[in-house]
Amino acid sequence: MEQAQRAVSSMFSEAGDSDAALDADHDDPLSIGVWTIPEMGYYGLTKEQAEKEGYSVVEGTATFDQCLRGRVFAPDGLCKLVCDASDGTVLGVHLIGKEAAEMVHYGMALVKARTSIFEILGTVYTAVTFHELFKEAALDANSRMDFGVEWQEIFSSLQSECDVDFSTEYLKEKFDAIDDDGSGELDEQEMRALFSSMGRNVSKRVISNLMRLSDLDGNGTIDFEEFSHIFAKVGCYE
Repeated sequence: MEQAQRAVSSMFSEAGDSDAALDADHDDPLSIGVWTIPEMGYYGLTKEQAEKEGYSVVEGTATFDQCLRGRVFAPDGLCKLVCDASDGTVLGVHLIGKEAAEMVHYGMALVKARTSIFEILGTVYTAVTFHELFKEAALDANSRMDFGVEWQEIFSSLQSECDVDFSTEYLKEKFDAIDDDGSGELDEQEMRALFSSMGRNVSKRVISNLMRLSDLDGNGTIDFEEFSHIFAKVGCYE
């Protein structure tokens, strides 16, 4: 009914009128609900559409039995988030299962507000609701990202200190100056010294987390490629 009202209002509005129907973007997608058994709902982009638009995409999924309400009342169903792999922004929401045509409106709000999965993970949802599925799907998407939620505090700390652009040459010079043994790798103590030499006020806790997350081979050190990759992510150098 609302769609028809807006269409008629737009038809009879004249130029210069203040009317929401004229101001609306008529190409803006609608949320879709399908009242089948099970219900379906979707809003925003699919993975294929997002990739076609140039996004690097990760998907996060949660089955309905991953929330308490689904486990008890309706275990068969799926919630999927299509996300921008670079920053976790939700690009699309797809649901199938009980009350999917109701929940899709929350999904629409997430997409229209360009909400990130990190914001979803920081949200406390009312217990025993299907909306907990969005958090489970966000957790799954987070696990597929190169720089997930644990990196966000690190990036926030580095960005707060990142008031100038550092070139690759500058970073390499500082890295090599701290790397006394010429191994091409720095341990946690050397990493703290490196940031200190660059005038970066980074806490020991942030450095410890940075080392833990960057040390993929578990040898307790980080090489220059890993180090520069972090600075590239936060935009501290070109």
